[in-house]
Amino acid sequence: MRMLVSLFICLISIFSFSVVENRVNVKQMNNVRSVEYRIGQAFEIPDSVELSDPERIYPCLERIANELQVNFFRQQFVVDEDNQLEIRKYALITSDTEFFNYFQIIDQKDQLEQLDENEYLSTQKSNDTNQIGTIKNKEQVYVGHLKQLYNSSRVKGIYFVELPIGLSYDMFLQTMVEELNQTLHTNFVADDFRLTEPYVPDYINEDEFLEIFEIILVVVTIVLIVYMILNQSRKIGIYNLFGFSNIKIWLKIVHLHLTGVFLLSTVLLLIFALIRENDNEFILRFLQKQLVTYVILTLISVVPLGVIASTNIYLNLKNKEYSQPIFVFNSIIKGFLTYVMIAIGVASFTNIQSSYHYLSSLKNWEKGNSYGVFYPLLGGDNDTNEDMIKSLVTASTELYHELNSQGAILINARDYEEDSLILNQDYKGIFSIRVNPNYLKEFPLYDELGNQVVIDEQTKDRILLVQAQYKEFEREILDFFEENQWLTYEFDQNNFSKETSFEPKEIKIIWLKNNQSIFSFNPDVYKEENNMISDTIVEVITEYNSFPTERWGILGGGSTDPLKVKLIDNDPQVTMENLTPLLKELNLDSQLKYLVPANELALDKVKELQEELKVYGGIFLIDLLIFSILLLQNISIHFNKYKKEIVVKRLYGFGYVKAYRKYWTIFLINWVILLLISVASLGAGAIFIVIGILLIEAFYSLMGLNILEKRNKLYVIKGE
Repeated sequence: MRMLVSLFICLISIFSFSVVENRVNVKQMNNVRSVEYRIGQAFEIPDSVELSDPERIYPCLERIANELQVNFFRQQFVVDEDNQLEIRKYALITSDTEFFNYFQIIDQKDQLEQLDENEYLSTQKSNDTNQIGTIKNKEQVYVGHLKQLYNSSRVKGIYFVELPIGLSYDMFLQTMVEELNQTLHTNFVADDFRLTEPYVPDYINEDEFLEIFEIILVVVTIVLIVYMILNQSRKIGIYNLFGFSNIKIWLKIVHLHLTGVFLLSTVLLLIFALIRENDNEFILRFLQKQLVTYVILTLISVVPLGVIASTNIYLNLKNKEYSQPIFVFNSIIKGFLTYVMIAIGVASFTNIQSSYHYLSSLKNWEKGNSYGVFYPLLGGDNDTNEDMIKSLVTASTELYHELNSQGAILINARDYEEDSLILNQDYKGIFSIRVNPNYLKEFPLYDELGNQVVIDEQTKDRILLVQAQYKEFEREILDFFEENQWLTYEFDQNNFSKETSFEPKEIKIIWLKNNQSIFSFNPDVYKEENNMISDTIVEVITEYNSFPTERWGILGGGSTDPLKVKLIDNDPQVTMENLTPLLKELNLDSQLKYLVPANELALDKVKELQEELKVYGGIFLIDLLIFSILLLQNISIHFNKYKKEIVVKRLYGFGYVKAYRKYWTIFLINWVILLLISVASLGAGAIFIVIGILLIEAFYSLMGLNILEKRNKLYVIKGE
């Protein structure tokens, strides 16, 4: 029993270490995540064509920063080439700043006051001469110059400004608006750059489960200490007989052992902390937590020893059993912890289910690492309507042909964007989405026989993918899309008669298996459904069955853009450099200057959910360990109390059930009560968790009782 108590004290120390480390790390990570919010004030550059060209906007920001002596900051969450979440911070620093005070920076070359255009700091140490320091942080962090931001991202977004003393936020906004209006010949007002809602930093929450299990471990350790003391009543009686004081008995029985294990575990963990280079704040917090736990266990250990020491010495020498109060107390604690375990099990199961569903949907966005979108679509040198039309036709034919052959994905789901659904809420027609064959390769759909749908790029017929449940509406569907095709044809002829020779095609329907969802690749589509669309009709667009106007608007829409360009090595900048000669050849280089990642939305949610699933797995294992120890302790207490009765009954041929009837009666009563309480408070879903834990306890009970019976049979027969 002393070994078991020692084990649990060590476990408490390890959990205390983990809890404190989690708190310190979360505090540090949140400081880094929110540094701009802490030192500055937020403003937003809106999604406007006039404000979308970084070659015009950045010089304005630089002039404003120098004139007003302010500092600009921008933060992004991205997924790096190793598919790991990285926090990227970009800064334009022109005056004194507190920005660098929130980072733990090692290998620092010089005193940090500002960043040059090519300089950066990172958690990844390298031999790059442009890296001027290494950041110490549990998350991957990159800090670079603001100008670097526009190599892979849009101008639109939330920025922060660090203001000098004497300059108000309103004065800054007014000055910035005047500068932008003068440079861009626009009519913006200050309110266009204010946030419509207060900015809330993306904080990480502390892991509460670690603290919960630390408390559970402390409670279990208290039970074990009480049991250890009460089981040594004979030894306590002997000490009393030899005149030992209660304090000396307490020191010998409990305190020296408790203190030794605590000191050993604390020293070992402190050495481990020093090896890992934990800071002074962590060490101080850990020592405080260890001291509090040590005092609690020490004070509680006095109570049972005092009870035994105050009883009759003769009874103690006869090894008076205190098993009944121990068993009752242990059963209550075990019942409570079992309920906690059921509650955590229900919550974990629910979260795992929803997390897997959410994760499977969000994993689609991980494929966005391989694709980019053009943004913004600039006016360039084409000022006339005729020139603009020519550019649109070129983009939707020649450029599309090249990008399509390189694996570009087209999916136009704008009918399902929130604004479009509100605007067209009274529409009586049929909503649909359009995809190209490349989309079907990346996100497969299956026909009603279960075969993957494959459409050749040379297909000339109009292809509709419709779920089999709508077969009874086949005629209505065909009529609608035939009419729609003729309207598009007439529009093309009236506007692009010289540019297109396409004519309406025959429409064919491929019936799909029901209940297949389509990933929209559009963050503005069904946000609550993880951008998935159910029960829609899919039009498959090939270069031989569609009109140029059906590929209009495929460029320059940012993360909502229908066309996703296949990236070279997942790098937008390298891909853009590779495409530049083609864009120049097609006279589109002045309109399409920037390629940004298709998954610019927060992919860190995927990582969060993956980490949650790991945590739930760890929680389950810890649950099982604590539950098993409590259960085995209870089995041991029960058997020791009734071992003579059990062994005699078994020797006289009593069956297993009759011999252990008392144990199984208590077992059933406990579980009926737990089942009723769990279902009443946690819902019907708790039944499966209860049954699972019940079966585990039944298995452990059978094994434990059989082992104890075999080991103790001879001692009982001898009368020991």
